[in-house]
Amino acid sequence: PGWKKRVWNRCSTCGSKVMPSTGRRCGRARGAGEGGGAGAGGGAGGGAVSIESAKTVAVQTGGQILARGGDGGRTTGGVGTSASGGGGGGGGTIRLASAGTTPFAVRVDGLASASGGSGGLGFVDGGDGGDGRVRFENLSGSLAASNFPIERVQPQVVAGDLGFLLPGLAPSVGQSEFYWTKSLFATYTGFVVTYDATKNGSPVSQATYTYEDFLAGVEPPFTITFNDALINSAGDIDTNSIDDDFVDDIGSLSGPFIRFRIVLDSTVDIDGDVYTNVQIDQVRITIAG
Repeated sequence: PGWKKRVWNRCSTCGSKVMPSTGRRCGRARGAGEGGGAGAGGGAGGGAVSIESAKTVAVQTGGQILARGGDGGRTTGGVGTSASGGGGGGGGTIRLASAGTTPFAVRVDGLASASGGSGGLGFVDGGDGGDGRVRFENLSGSLAASNFPIERVQPQVVAGDLGFLLPGLAPSVGQSEFYWTKSLFATYTGFVVTYDATKNGSPVSQATYTYEDFLAGVEPPFTITFNDALINSAGDIDTNSIDDDFVDDIGSLSGPFIRFRIVLDSTVDIDGDVYTNVQIDQVRITIAG
């Protein structure tokens, strides 16, 4: 009592059993033009790995770090007679970070790959998985994309994949992008850094450190330096003028593109005052004219 016999339909295309709720065509037949069809399983994602070291991080020749997506499943029965192939899994993430400062503090002589998996073969081939992400960092931000060719690192390394060692090892470094002053040459007259911190165990809110403080020899609970670049004939930043020579005195710079770098330590002692939990809220740079 209470049980009801299920009545199956037959697919009008291939004769296989189908649920009454699906009408009279199976998933494979519907996949030809009416929404989803049956298919093989998709590949797994590539996962993630992060390695930090106080010294050089190197993948030696013959060594491999793999966060590749898995290949999509292929169906049996032969291409053209099976269900759809599974989609490839997306690539994962590989992060290698060194507290070294040289351009070779992170090195890949073997293979580091976060590429996506291949789609499986089937009635309709599965799509390839998207590539993942690689991220390489050192303390000075001096790594070069040319040191990571595509045959050793996948996906292709671009400038945005390189940077400074982020929090996890002290000190922590943050750097702005270049700001264009809308001029050919600039006269920098000052800066103001607004920050929060804990001083001797008590919170300090919206404290400021200015160019005048710098000139007077006042020491802040962080380090701020500046770097400029020139403009080319097309009105863009002259990439040949970009270097890593950051200076303390912003007044000594005149390039129309300006950026800053801030270094934070977990604990700073200034004349017996102990600062912790320093957070930068704002950096404002003033320009003559």
